[in-house]
Amino acid sequence: MGRAGNLGRTLDNGLDVLVSASAYKADGEDLFFDYGSSGISGVASGMDGEEDKEFYTRLRAPLVVRFLLWRSPQGRSHRNLLFRSPGARQYERDRHLLTQLQYQDSFAGDTLHLSGRLFLGRERYTALFSYGTPYYATGSSDWQGVEARLLSTAWAGHKLMVGIEYQDNSRRDQTNEDQVDSANNLVIPGSGWRAGVYAQDEWALGETLSATLGLRFDRNDVTGNDLSPRAALIWKASPNTTVKGLYGRAHRAPNAFERDYDDLGTSDTQVANPDLDGETIDTLNW
Repeated sequence: MGRAGNLGRTLDNGLDVLVSASAYKADGEDLFFDYGSSGISGVASGMDGEEDKEFYTRLRAPLVVRFLLWRSPQGRSHRNLLFRSPGARQYERDRHLLTQLQYQDSFAGDTLHLSGRLFLGRERYTALFSYGTPYYATGSSDWQGVEARLLSTAWAGHKLMVGIEYQDNSRRDQTNEDQVDSANNLVIPGSGWRAGVYAQDEWALGETLSATLGLRFDRNDVTGNDLSPRAALIWKASPNTTVKGLYGRAHRAPNAFERDYDDLGTSDTQVANPDLDGETIDTLNW
């Protein structure tokens, strides 16, 4: 079951406003389990039930900041996984808040296009699990950053783009509370940052042939420096046929759970690895 609504209007001062809200809920299934001679039985209520609520707003003004975006979705999902008879239900909940201010403008006879954005995000995760003993887990993340990009078409046959971005991950906290024995509680604080610069040129070699070359340099507090090149050759053989050769490399640093989470030997499921390397993938397509 779901509902959604949207409201948009352009005010007399030129401000364009859009407001949207949506929600849905799935009750899940109730399943009965009987483990025979063990004497254990019960109903798993609302298996894979889910609930989500979102709110979105956008403000656009033809002023100094020509495009202003305020985006604030909030979502929540939860599952009921545990038997109704033994005790409390298990669940997972996620809440997200994303906000962004964006600026765009053109200069030099519309041959230079500048865009920039400021952004911030907040995520809150809570969960209750039971492995014979109930555990209450949380994850809290705060991040904010800036990005600027310049696109030039001043050089005939070329679309040259350069950009820079920085993100401060000021909070990456994880906790796991043993509801029976507090000596097993885990509190793992964290923070970090990442920065990147990139450049790309799309070059028209002819009416039907173009090439793209790009390079991105990234640095973060976990894996250090990484270079990610990309290249493409595109031939428009006919109005209905296009032939492409594409190459690219991408890098991903390990997240806080993969690198920092450690159960301290309480369940022997995961050990922290502060020396964990990132992942790199190379792709080649024709």
